[in-house]
Amino acid sequence: MRLSNVSFVFVLVSLAAGWAFAQQEESDAASSTQQSTTAAGSSDQEFTPTEEISEDLSVSFPIDI
Repeated sequence: MRLSNVSFVFVLVSLAAGWAFAQQEESDAASSTQQSTTAAGSSDQEFTPTEEISEDLSVSFPIDI
């Protein structure tokens, strides 16, 4: 009987933890969607860089390692 009670409590705690985790994921997904919508809304403007960056210079690699 005691093992049955412990098992029942374990199942309840597991279900509660799973439910809380699912709620957190839904909340994270909603905030992520809101952020991506905000970022996508400003994409109608053309980006103009303010600096010019040169390419990287080649570096010789020692072959006698």
